[in-house]
Amino acid sequence: GQVRRAVALAAAARTVRAEMAIPPDVGFQTELDSRVEAAAQLMSRGEAEAARASGSAMTLDEAASAAVDPSWQ
Repeated sequence: GQVRRAVALAAAARTVRAEMAIPPDVGFQTELDSRVEAAAQLMSRGEAEAARASGSAMTLDEAASAAVDPSWQ
């Protein structure tokens, strides 16, 4: 649940930033990437890829909803 959400939301944030042409803060992004990769290691490769794909397909509104909805899977 929470690990999948974290990986998906990180992918959503990356996609939304790219779509809006907003460059990431390099230091923050490096730290985030490290933490998200550690979280992804707690899942199978297929689960992590599915979470990333799910997040990458989210709109900004969908990502915001997923971030605050405790039942989001």
